[in-house]
This record gives sequence, structure tokens and C-alpha cells, in this order.
Amino acid sequence: MLRVVRQIIKSCLRYCLRIFLLIALFAGLPMCANSFQNLDSQTNWAAFKPGTWMKFVQTVQTQKEHWVRRDLFTLTRVEPEQYGLTDEINGKPGAEEIYLTNPQRWPPVQPITPVALGTELVSSGGKSYNCKVESRESEGWSGFCATPPVQRNWCYECTWHSKEFPANEGVIRYFQFQGQSVDNGPIKWQLNYIFEVVQPKVTISIAGKPVKCFVALTKGPDPRGSLILNRRWVSDELPIRVVKTESFDHPHDDAFSKVITEASFHLRKLGMIPPFPNLEDDNLDGFPKRGTTELVDFNLVK
Repeated sequence: MLRVVRQIIKSCLRYCLRIFLLIALFAGLPMCANSFQNLDSQTNWAAFKPGTWMKFVQTVQTQKEHWVRRDLFTLTRVEPEQYGLTDEINGKPGAEEIYLTNPQRWPPVQPITPVALGTELVSSGGKSYNCKVESRESEGWSGFCATPPVQRNWCYECTWHSKEFPANEGVIRYFQFQGQSVDNGPIKWQLNYIFEVVQPKVTISIAGKPVKCFVALTKGPDPRGSLILNRRWVSDELPIRVVKTESFDHPHDDAFSKVITEASFHLRKLGMIPPFPNLEDDNLDGFPKRGTTELVDFNLVK
């Protein structure tokens, strides 16, 4: 029995990683457990019946690389605690893999109690939303070696959510900072992830079928030193929520860094609602495009 459980856990982790890479498309990964960004990688296959499928095309085109990947995910079985899924990659059939219906049980995660910072009126897509603002702090991990240095990491998150926004569990804005110190030295803080809903309600056509979505912009660091901007179309109606992602390169700039430093100070030192760097000001089409991941067809069996 223990061996079966371990196999299911490993299989689930492989699947979550694969889906996350597909839909996030080079987005920065936050360190914190319970992170909001995990919402983007949640799936809802268990709400549908076998025969449901989703077909994605991922295109990457930069100065150094160009490739296309096609994935066909097909739901093969649904049981009370698990379901089966296949992934046909570039026309090559994949074997069925079994996943837990509720994978967050493995392993159990200790919840982080949020701290209420107050309320704020947030404008999104020409409409104002009354938002409750909360922050969370956690220590990500500590690295202990036989010899110095000793490295420690922290995480601060801030979330704006409104009961007036019915999708995405009410979350309209979110950002996260990571802090790092060596040998108990000063903590160096940096931005890890920003999320903002810019169009709360849109309907797009996928293979001639209407899909209700909201559009969000995200920004996160890239190991190469630039920032990655993503424009995402997200639907709560489909097994995989993110139905389209467009990714762009964005160089660091002093003005943006100043806003992030100020926001970090408000959140950590003052316990106040921090200023939010408005992503709508970014003209994404003016930046080099990395690639696109897009749902091109689907069939839902309920």
C-alpha cells in the first residue's frame, strides 16, 4: 500500500510540473508554500468524465531557438480519489498515468495565517472593486553546510481579493518578495512574482466554441537577469485553467526597481498596504516576444 501511495505522489508531482511548465511558460517560481501562484497551475479534471480532452500548442521563437510542441491531454478515468490522464506529445501517444483528485493532501501543508492590512478600492478593466488586502510571511528554507556560509530565505506575500470578483477565488492583485541573508547578515529583498487582473470578463473563441475568461498580467524574474512578462487568459470552466499565455522579455529598469523597494518597505517595516506597480502601464507588444502557449481545441464530457 505504501509503495502505491508513493507512486501516486511521484506521478502527481511529475504531472503538476509538466502542466505548470506548459501554462506558465518561463514564469518565475515562488518559494512559499501555499503560494497564490499555484492557482495558475491547478486543474479540475475530476469534475469531468472520461473522453474529455484539451489540445495545446506551445511555440517558442527567440533569436537563439525556435520550436513547436503539441500536447493532447485526454481524461481516461475518474474515480473518487484519483483519475487517469494521457499526454500525446507531438503525435506520440503517452501511457496512462494516475493522479490524485486532491493532491494537496500529499504532503499536508501547514497553513500560514494571513495578516489583515485594510481595504482598498482597486480599478480593473474600467470597474472598481472593494478589496480586502492581506499579507503573509514565512521562512522558506535554511541551508546548513558543514562550513559557512549559512543561507536563509524568507517570503512575503500580499493579496488583494474582492467578493465582487467571482472568478479566481476573488484574487485581483498579488505580489511576492523573497529575502535572503548569509551568515545572519542583512536581508536582501527582491521581487519574485506579480499578478494583476486587467480584464475581469472577456469571452474568446477556441475552435469555434465560446470560452469565458479573465485576462491577467504577470511579471517575474528570469535567471538570465531580465524580467518575464506574461499575458494570460484564464477560465474557471475548463480542466486546465490557463488557456493562453503570451510571454515577453523585459529588461530591468531603475524606475520599476524603485517602486518595488518602496512596496517592500511598506509591507515589511510599516505593516501598511504597499503601493502596487501597475502592470497595465506596460506595453507588452513593445518588448521581444518569447513565445505562446495556446489551447487550440477541446472537448468536454460532463
